[in-house]
Amino acid sequence: MRSITLNFAFGFITCVAMPSTPSPPNQMLGSDARIEHLVRDSYTFKAFLNEDDIRANCTGGVVTLTGTVAHEYHKQLILETTVGIPGVRGVTSRLILAGDQPLACSDHWITMRVEAILFLHKYIRASGVHVFTESGLVTLTGTANTEIQKQLVTDWAKDIEGVEEVLNHLVVARPETVHRMVQGLPVDDASLRAQVKVALLYHKSTHLLTSHVVSQGGVVTLSGEVESGAQYDQVSRLVDNIHGVAWVNNRMTVREQKRP
Repeated sequence: MRSITLNFAFGFITCVAMPSTPSPPNQMLGSDARIEHLVRDSYTFKAFLNEDDIRANCTGGVVTLTGTVAHEYHKQLILETTVGIPGVRGVTSRLILAGDQPLACSDHWITMRVEAILFLHKYIRASGVHVFTESGLVTLTGTANTEIQKQLVTDWAKDIEGVEEVLNHLVVARPETVHRMVQGLPVDDASLRAQVKVALLYHKSTHLLTSHVVSQGGVVTLSGEVESGAQYDQVSRLVDNIHGVAWVNNRMTVREQKRP
C-alpha cells in the first residue's frame, strides 16, 4: 500500500522562485547557450523540477541531460520539453531516477501515476489531496473547490492503468473561479507540448495512441488516428484540461473499421 499527500498552491504545485540575477535576452546568447537557457527557463523546469538535480549542456544543438530526478514523469517531461525547443537537433538523456522505483501496476506505482495526472490537469484545484492505494483501490480525501472539480478527479484517477476502483471522499469547500494556468508562471510551448504528451501516455484510454502534438501560443494541434468517435472526444477533453491549453485543434481521424 502507498499514500501520498499532494499540497497544491494555486491549483496544483508550489513554484520556487528562480535566482534574481537577470538572464540575458535570448538573442544575445549563442545558439547552444540560448538552448540551455530555454531549458532552464521552461515552465517544466520551474514548475516540476525545482527539487531535482538536472543539468543541460548543449553542443551543436544536441542537448545532454544529466543528474537525478525524483519521479519517472519528471524525466519524461524534461525530455519532451527539450525535444520541443527550437534549434534542438537531438537529446541525450543520462538522467537517473533517485531512490527505489515501484513495480508497474503496484500500489505505489498507481499512486505515483494518479499524483502525476493531478499535477498536470488544470481544473484539479484541490488543496491537500490525499491519495491512498491498496490492491488497486484508490481512495481520495481532502478538499475540492467545486462539484465539477471533484468529479474530474474521479474521472482522471479511474483512467490510470491498474486502478480497479476510486473512492472519492473529497469535500467541496468553497466555489471559486477556475483559472487556466498557474498564476504568474506562463506555460511555454515546449513545456505545454510535453505536458500533453505525458498526459496522453499516462491515461489508460489514450496511452496506445500514435499522435503528433504541436503547440503554438497555447493552441494545441493534434494529428494521428483514434479508434472511435468516443476516443476522439476523450482526447479533446483530456488535452483541453491540461495547464496552459487555450484551445485544442483536434485533427485526428477515426480509423476505418475493417468489415468482417
